[in-house]
Amino acid sequence: MKILFVSAMPLDYSSSANMRNLALLKGLQENGHELYLFTHESQIELQHYDSTLCDIDFKKKYLIKLGGLHSKATMKKNKKNVLKNLIYNLLIKFKIYDFKSSLVG
Repeated sequence: MKILFVSAMPLDYSSSANMRNLALLKGLQENGHELYLFTHESQIELQHYDSTLCDIDFKKKYLIKLGGLHSKATMKKNKKNVLKNLIYNLLIKFKIYDFKSSLVG
């Protein structure tokens, strides 16, 4: 059977989800299935990158280049929201919260 595995995170990043996915893919490959991969390119400068993790022999890999379609699909930080969060966190830091205030009138 031909199987296209779609992942939001490249398989050569060290994470518990990837360990589970690699075990699943290894089992499928051992049972004779053709595996194809669809994910984005790995960022080798990230601390969780480990080139030795993924030893799966994919028939073909479809990799999305970072910056093109990938940047359109991911959420961009809005400068207004960043400023709003900064002000909110600053106010919360100096505000004294009284949990009983909701009980009063």
